[in-house]
Formats: sequence, C-alpha cells, structure tokens
Amino acid sequence: MKLRTRGNSIRLRLEQHEIKNLVTQGAITESIAFAPNQSFKYTLAASTNGEFVGKYQNGEIRIEIPLSLAKSWSESEEEGIYQTLNANTDFEIKLAVEKDFQCLHKRPEEDETGLFPNPRAND
Repeated sequence: MKLRTRGNSIRLRLEQHEIKNLVTQGAITESIAFAPNQSFKYTLAASTNGEFVGKYQNGEIRIEIPLSLAKSWSESEEEGIYQTLNANTDFEIKLAVEKDFQCLHKRPEEDETGLFPNPRAND
C-alpha cells in the first residue's frame, strides 16, 4: 500500500492482493521504522459500521471505510473510493483509496507484479 499526502489530503494506492486482504482480513497496515521503537504506521481498515473514519494517534494514521463499499469496489472496474472526512470542519481531509495500476512507461527498477493492468495501456 502506497501513501501519498499533500495538504489536507490522503491517497492510498493498493495492489490486488492488498484489496483482497482488506476485504477478507479487515485491515492492512504498512510501517516505516526510523529507529528502534520509533515507527510511523498507516492502516486501512474495512469497518462494519458503515462509516468513514480518519484518525491519527500514537504515530499511526488509521482510515476506516465501510466493508460493504470495499467489497463492491473490489469486484468492480471502479478506480477508487473518494470521500471527505470531517466535512465542514477545520479538519476536513480529502480521502482517495485507489487501485494501483501498472505504469504506462515501464521503469526497470519497479516491480509491478501485484499491480492492476492499466486501463489506458491500449490507448
């Protein structure tokens, strides 16, 4: 799972197996270790309460999306799920959870094994 932030926006890009794990196991987590006992984590979870939630605590970003939406998205051709968290507050965050597609311009150092075929590859 890739994380990209810019201003008050968060974009998560998921490989095929990560979407499968999100739906079947309920969550996926990545972490970056900076030093012993110092890491930054980010988690995407599928919740059964039907709500979108964004939290940051104890060095972890946690995003929750409705399980029913995650399931339908995983079986569709839709590129992503887009939502505004904390709408109409001073803490509004634009959220994008997207399928990670293969690049149109191949990079030899990039492993694209688990990525989705790019729908624009035949344009």
